[in-house]
Amino acid sequence: MKTMEEQLWDYIDGSLTGPEERAVEQRIAGDPVWAAAYAQQLDFSSGLQHIGLDEPSMGFNFRVMEAIRSETVLDPLKTRINPWIIRGIAAFFLISIIFVLSVAVGKVNWAGFSAETSQALPLAKVQHLLDNHSAVQALMFAGVVMLLFLGDRILNRRLHEKISAS
Repeated sequence: MKTMEEQLWDYIDGSLTGPEERAVEQRIAGDPVWAAAYAQQLDFSSGLQHIGLDEPSMGFNFRVMEAIRSETVLDPLKTRINPWIIRGIAAFFLISIIFVLSVAVGKVNWAGFSAETSQALPLAKVQHLLDNHSAVQALMFAGVVMLLFLGDRILNRRLHEKISAS
């Protein structure tokens, strides 16, 4: 429920609906407290309408616009990336790859291999590895994505060289 002052301000501003406006008019006509508050708020509102708005000087406007023009526009697409973060990520992946390879090499039965007993791998085992199409497709996709990133980097470097040369 709105207070008396809120209802009177809405009435003065003309933002009440028809039934609400008639109810406020009846309260103003019938209640001396409402009538006194209405007269006070009406005087205040008319005083506010006669006060002119302050406008800043032309010099202020000129200085603000010059300050805006002199600011360098930041390119939101070019952000500075700390090279240590990239090196840390690369180190993590290199350590992971070295760990996986060392575990794989450690699992090999080296005693079973010798020059006299070594035989070529049967093609059936190699073919079984290549039958898993999803693994081959995932590796191909990763290779294509890496090539796209490499191409983008090369093209961006050439673009920056042309821009800096001109």
